[in-house]
Amino acid sequence: MQKERNEYLDCIKGILILAVVLGHIASGRNPDLDSNTIFLWCYSWHMFLFMAVSGYTVGMRTTPIDNMWILGRVRRLLVPYVIWTFINLLGSDDLSVSTYLITLIFTPVLWYLLVQFLMDAIYWFACKYDHSTAIITGTGITVSLIYMCGGRCETLRNFLLYFPFYFIGLFIGKRRKLIVRKFGKIIWGSLILYPLSMFLYSWKDYEHVTGLLRSLFAFFHIPQGIANSMIEIMERGRLSENLK
Repeated sequence: MQKERNEYLDCIKGILILAVVLGHIASGRNPDLDSNTIFLWCYSWHMFLFMAVSGYTVGMRTTPIDNMWILGRVRRLLVPYVIWTFINLLGSDDLSVSTYLITLIFTPVLWYLLVQFLMDAIYWFACKYDHSTAIITGTGITVSLIYMCGGRCETLRNFLLYFPFYFIGLFIGKRRKLIVRKFGKIIWGSLILYPLSMFLYSWKDYEHVTGLLRSLFAFFHIPQGIANSMIEIMERGRLSENLK
């Protein structure tokens, strides 16, 4: 019997694929990414939602997360990652074993394949030993400590950045019936606000969006004092980022 597809999930995946294509087209037309509004908008939210959807699809599985499943993830994610990283370096002037290993582990070009596989592997390991909450939480804390203590590389950074989104998606996927019954269409409606919220959060140069925010506050008749306070919070966030 053919498995019934989740049309909502298909629609979200389609939107995310279009966002990826749009972001790449925008970066090709305007290489100055700091001033490329379309690129910044796409890349400030779509990968976060991609990871959440990936976790959601894993969480909604009804078949066991066993050794065959993780071997399937190796074939679909890790093997292409290893092969395409090598192909990507073929045109490099500094093609060597050390360069390949450094790119593969520390400065990955196709980082999303590696990060998603690591998330899948952590969940597989957690299910295998039946201590999922403790293992997942412990992994997040351990990697955070390694990163803060000087182990800063692109792989760890992306892992920490997308770690909560993947496992929040996984949590929702496992308990989707209960969550949908309690919150209903609010969940799907919140996806409309998600790109805007992540755009405002992720875009480091907040000065570009200050004018937009003030216009929105004025349109919704938000008191000037509240609007100024919210702008001030954003400015403090921008200053704290610059000091890092």
